[in-house]
Amino acid sequence: MADTKATVTKIPGQEKIPIAFPLGDKTIDGVVIRPLSFQTFSDCINEANASRDSKSFDARLRRIRMVKQVTYYINGSAIPVSSQDILNMPIPAARTIIDKLDGDEGKVGKVIRDGDGIDKAIVYELGTPIPMGAGKEPIKELEFHAKTYGDIEDVLAADNPIAQASLLISMNATPLGTSLTRLPSWALSQISVADGVTISREVLPRFLGSPSE
Repeated sequence: MADTKATVTKIPGQEKIPIAFPLGDKTIDGVVIRPLSFQTFSDCINEANASRDSKSFDARLRRIRMVKQVTYYINGSAIPVSSQDILNMPIPAARTIIDKLDGDEGKVGKVIRDGDGIDKAIVYELGTPIPMGAGKEPIKELEFHAKTYGDIEDVLAADNPIAQASLLISMNATPLGTSLTRLPSWALSQISVADGVTISREVLPRFLGSPSE
């Protein structure tokens, strides 16, 4: 029987789980489960919505995450693993990986200046600040302010709250305390799941005409 028990060992910048199991003609001997950014989480949800591989949305989303969020290793070398490979994975190995997918979603932030986002800007304090590098202060606060329909047209057209929040952040969030007027792609990729989901619940509804009570 494949050994799916694993202690977590440190490798530079990551945690490698030495988990051994056969997968087709391969034998996986370790995996690295990366923290999921909110942007990637949104991409996974969009892909799960478009897929019909399983009747269950949650099952489709989990399998997509097991492909995108996990790196699989053989003798120290990363190898590609497909969605079909995931279906052929031994159950004990799958359980070990699934148990760790949500291990680091970040800290929850909060709205520190309330408003409707139109007449009065909303300021959100990130639970997980975004490092700027080069000795600069990290991005700690995002201001949301839209003036015209064009500013939020794509947000309104998105088909789920997570996609709407992802677009709102990329198109309307201004990093306070910096010279940036919008978040660049490298900063967007560091928004945590906890912050993104909180923004979808606490900030997004103001732009949809349904403020939280």
